[in-house]
Amino acid sequence: MFFKNQAGGMSMTQTRFFEAESVEKAIEKAEKSFQLTSNQLDIEVLESGGKKLFGFKNTPAKISATKYEEVPEETNWEDVVLDMMENYELPDYKQDLTGPVEELHTKSLIGKAWVKDGTLFYESGSSAKPVIVPGNVGKVFRNGEPVTEKFKINDNDLVAFEAENSIHETFWSLTVDQELQQIKLFVRPGQISIPYLLDLPPAQELHLDYGWKTQKQNQLTVESVLKQLEHMKVHSDTIIEHAISQASQTLEEETLVVAEGKLPVDGKHGELEFNIEIERKHLLYREKADGTLDFRESSYIPSVQDGDVLGKVVPPEEGKDGFSVFGDHLKAREGKSVEVKVGSGLEYDESTKSIISRSFGRPVVKRAGLSAHISILPIHTHNGDLLVKHGNISFIGDVEVTGDVYEGMRVAAEGGIYIHKNVMSAVIHAGNDVVVLKNAINSTISSGKNKRIYHEALRKLSTFNQEFRLMISAMKQLFDSGQIGQVYDGSKGLRPVWRVLADRKFQKFPDRTEAVIAFIDQEEDFLDKTWLEFRDLLKVYISIAQRPERLTMDILQEIFQKALIIQEISESPGESNANISLSYTLNSQIYSSGSIDITGKGAVHSSIYADESVDVQGRLIGGTLYGGEKVVIQTAGTPTGVKTIVETSETGKIYIDEAFADVYLRIGQAGKMITKDQLRLVAQLDDKEEIMISAKI
Repeated sequence: MFFKNQAGGMSMTQTRFFEAESVEKAIEKAEKSFQLTSNQLDIEVLESGGKKLFGFKNTPAKISATKYEEVPEETNWEDVVLDMMENYELPDYKQDLTGPVEELHTKSLIGKAWVKDGTLFYESGSSAKPVIVPGNVGKVFRNGEPVTEKFKINDNDLVAFEAENSIHETFWSLTVDQELQQIKLFVRPGQISIPYLLDLPPAQELHLDYGWKTQKQNQLTVESVLKQLEHMKVHSDTIIEHAISQASQTLEEETLVVAEGKLPVDGKHGELEFNIEIERKHLLYREKADGTLDFRESSYIPSVQDGDVLGKVVPPEEGKDGFSVFGDHLKAREGKSVEVKVGSGLEYDESTKSIISRSFGRPVVKRAGLSAHISILPIHTHNGDLLVKHGNISFIGDVEVTGDVYEGMRVAAEGGIYIHKNVMSAVIHAGNDVVVLKNAINSTISSGKNKRIYHEALRKLSTFNQEFRLMISAMKQLFDSGQIGQVYDGSKGLRPVWRVLADRKFQKFPDRTEAVIAFIDQEEDFLDKTWLEFRDLLKVYISIAQRPERLTMDILQEIFQKALIIQEISESPGESNANISLSYTLNSQIYSSGSIDITGKGAVHSSIYADESVDVQGRLIGGTLYGGEKVVIQTAGTPTGVKTIVETSETGKIYIDEAFADVYLRIGQAGKMITKDQLRLVAQLDDKEEIMISAKI
């Protein structure tokens, strides 16, 4: 049995079982086997011996002897097992097979032998001698000489039987989990199988046959387990003694937790608790009687007045420390405070931790991990049509245009954009939602960030960070050990060592670095400033392909922290997805990071893409339409067979009330052409990743 000690080496116990005529002689056997004195062994008397059983000779005394020793870390466990087996002794039994002849006054027994209650009986005549045929268990002796072939019994012959008991000792072991929180005791009770002669009726030629009496025995003791735990330096407060007691009494194989620590409970981070609905819901703004949009009454995005309390900052909660099974103190991580930055139109009251509005507008919260920036976006209203003479609109808040947006014009807003009439040959881009109450003709409309680009950037950065973390850890170990400092000139900086690690140990790192740089270069128009600055740091200090500047551990740590912050910001839940709603689109490009609703006649020859869902209440004719989660279309295609493509992700579904032939469906990587008109169609992937079409109920 092995276990780790505190010094990092391995400890081992050897337990052997011995039998002899007396306890003293059994101890002598143990001393000889281990080549140690009894004072250096843990001796336990199992049976004192002396009882008669089924015609056998007196039962021997039985003891267990345990030796404790340290084993070097490189010790091969197979060698130890073989060494233990080489010195292992199995006890033996001798059974006197002969016994007094019963008073059987019948001539039929003359020249026959029989077995009763484990004892051999025979009746020999002057000419009729019984014959004994030895079995395949143990040995048979005639007058002290071993016999393997059948033989005749003469008067006064002494027949004896010698057989070995089959013994399987109790096996047990202790294992510690990786978190040092539990020690489990595995116990498999042993057993002893004792051979005995089966009763046989009188026969002139008696074939001896044998049976086995088997009894389970659990030789595990509470004291031996406690001694092991003490040797392992397990803290007494973590030991579960009733579980050890249960293990010592069981006659079935079991695994029990016999020591248990307590994991630390990390503190809860602070948070923002709002009094009003901040997250946007997928509802349209209501149009008032005068044709303007009702921002205040809409539940879609709430507005605030001067003096409204948006919410408050909830402080963090403390963590609860834990401890390992070895008594090591495990410090809980404390909860961190949320960092709140208020923008224009807001005031933060430090005494009450409240966020108060000082202007009218729409509250916007941008989160990045435990940081939150809260601001009030103003609303810019352009009355009437937007023409060339008015110029393009670019605004930090929400934009409302009460008329049409005409050819060549561009409207950009960090908030939402709300257009009362049509968009014709114009470009509309909003950070939040776009609402066009009428039509989009030959135009480009987009809302939110392009998630496909950001997701791919995050994937490449996550892979890079995993390798970067290992590289920095390896570098720290090299220099913290002091060994490399004896042979390396520190004035050269870390560049040579960094290059060797990248070439020999972390060969994927250079390619992953260049992949991040190349992707940011390719998509820099769609990525924000933090990504571009991070790319420049990689080029200056990390890239193997470039000619980077002198490298230090401080620079490595600084770049790694920036990489983690960008990853955390990208992974953190941000604002809800931006949606688009319009009545009709012709020859236009529509992109949304959320959902797209086409509420009127439909879409003709347009490219429509939504990360979440697309709902076309009218007719879809020509072009390409993609909804990441779901696509719902009233009518797709035409009777004349205009090519119309409808797509979703591998987990998405497509619902079409009326689909004409030549509508092409693509789900994930699978594609399928509709060959005949169908009603109430539902399409999704089956278990074979093929498109399955069924009827909508």
